[in-house]
Order: sequence, then C-alpha cells, then structure tokens
Amino acid sequence: MLRVSCPILLTKYPFDTQTCNIKLHAYGGLRLNLIASDDVRYAAIKTDATGVVSQFELTGVDIQASFQEYQLNSTDCVFFLQKCKYNLDGCLFRRFPDCHLSDDCQQCTKTVGQCKIEPNGCLQGQTSTNGYTTVEVRLQMSRRLSSYAFRLFLPSAFVVTASYLQLWLPLHTPVLAGRASLGITGFLTIIVHGSGVGAVYWV
Repeated sequence: MLRVSCPILLTKYPFDTQTCNIKLHAYGGLRLNLIASDDVRYAAIKTDATGVVSQFELTGVDIQASFQEYQLNSTDCVFFLQKCKYNLDGCLFRRFPDCHLSDDCQQCTKTVGQCKIEPNGCLQGQTSTNGYTTVEVRLQMSRRLSSYAFRLFLPSAFVVTASYLQLWLPLHTPVLAGRASLGITGFLTIIVHGSGVGAVYWV
C-alpha cells in the first residue's frame, strides 16, 4: 500500500488539470514486466471509482515501463507504454445500496477505461542485466467545476452586476454611502476569493 502526495499547480485555478507521477524502481535483477490487456482480471491498473472522494476527477492513467542502464549518460529504453482514458461520471454520481447485487457497481469498483497500447521496438530491458527497470504511473486529473459554480462564479457575477448599479445612482449626498458600499463590496469579494486560493491544500 502506497500513500502518495503530489504537488499541484494553481496557475489556472479553478480550470486546472493536474498530473501525479509515481515511479517504482526494481533493482537486484528484478524485472517489472507488464501485460497489455483490456480485461479487468489482467489489467495492470484498476480504479475503484466508487471510492473516489475528491474535488478532482480522474480522466486518464498512463503506464510506462522503461529500462535504465547504470551509466549516467544513458537514455531510458521504453519497452511498454499504455494510455487509458476514463469517463467515471456514471459511477461517481450514482448511489448503490448494495454493490454485491448490482452489475453496474461491480464494473465501477474495477474500472480499466479505454486503453491504447503504443508500440515500440525496445527490447533492451528484456535482455540486458546491466541496469534496472522502472514502472511509472501518471495520474491525470481535472478539477470539478460544479461546486465552484455556486461558490465562486455566481457570487462574482452578482457582485459585478451590483457594482454597475452605482453608475445609475444619482449624485446626491444621501446616496453617496450606497455608491461607496457597492464599490467596496466588489473589491472585498475579490480579496476573499484570492485568499481562498491560497487556503487550498497543496497535496
């Protein structure tokens, strides 16, 4: 069991996509050989979509196996590369009262996705003993925008619309307080949203 923490980039928040890389190295003559298969029983990576609780959505998994010599200037020899695309909306937004009695739930607990094998002509990792093999798993995730529509987009649109109302208020002394409050509210809302980005967990 591995507990992995991946740093995320918030440059395009909340329209960001993240990639989490996991590398496993095999030393001492051990070879990490993967079998290309779309069958759930033999697939190298299976995902339990019913156990995903996150603000991100898993959109794809790339599996790469390569051979690396012990020399410093040698290049990686990739002898296995598989790219899988996921569409898990049907599993994440459904409620299964009893998973053992539902075929759809059984498929969601072990999801493989639509995989494509990229051919390669590297056979060095299967014959050479002067190096080690590495299996790299890249998890591709995109942020869900459903919750941000109510927490970020709609309040911002409302505040911007309310700020424009001060342009139609008359320039009388009793109304100046209302004009100032509408203008300040817009700036305060932007500051609150900016501080909320910094409070997001970085793992």
